[in-house]
Amino acid sequence: MKKTIFILALISFIFTNFVQAKCSDWSTEFYPSNSFLTSKGIIVFKGYGGAFQIVNGLGKEYPVFMQSGNHKVALKIKEIYRGFNTLQAVLEPTEPLKVGEEYEFIVENYKPIDEFHNIQKYNQKTIKYEKPIWKIVENSKNEGVKNETIWQKLPTVKEKKFTAFGCGPSVHVIFSTKIKSNSGYYVKATLTNTKTKYVSSYLFNALYDETIAIGHGMCSGEFGFGIDKDFSIVFDLVDLEGKSMKMETKPITFEAPVEKSR
Repeated sequence: MKKTIFILALISFIFTNFVQAKCSDWSTEFYPSNSFLTSKGIIVFKGYGGAFQIVNGLGKEYPVFMQSGNHKVALKIKEIYRGFNTLQAVLEPTEPLKVGEEYEFIVENYKPIDEFHNIQKYNQKTIKYEKPIWKIVENSKNEGVKNETIWQKLPTVKEKKFTAFGCGPSVHVIFSTKIKSNSGYYVKATLTNTKTKYVSSYLFNALYDETIAIGHGMCSGEFGFGIDKDFSIVFDLVDLEGKSMKMETKPITFEAPVEKSR
């Protein structure tokens, strides 16, 4: 019996440390997640784990720019959003990028220790990790057609999820919504803790379904709720250059998910 308990404890210890190791690893994420960027479009760069320090050092230890051949365009920080163990930098070019050219996102002074620590973006269309390269296009899907992005259905709380894991829970409030757009856009979420009055924001990519998940996974995410339960959130539609489309919703109040009693 003691031997069985020891083995189970050992397995639990190994699993917990494996999970913690995975939680402290490395991840980078970019918007736009596809292969196209407008000439004045923003680039959203998110870092988790070791990559957190790179995002934190952009413009200081790590100058950042876009490069196409010999053409280099510096990027400047427009906004920094701090999430749950993540950091998101919103960057904009200091001059328009050339339409039709391909530009690569370059971070000076960063040298990866191995292939697993390269700065990459995940392409949701090809379902592959690749170099952060974009082809520059005009800011319109249809030439001569005015860009239009609107809420067809304002966000409402659809469901709440709380799942306990090894080194922490996954906690999300799922909002149901519907957006009509004939051009690219981002969704900016601004969360307010109604008790502490702490305000935090994050940018989300264009929706691929009709939901927005607010919260965090076991290791990281956009928002942490902590021990408090009462929050309000405002959603705003943002254009490809990072400007508000003046489509801000009214504050939506909700209670953070909690673990169900057994």
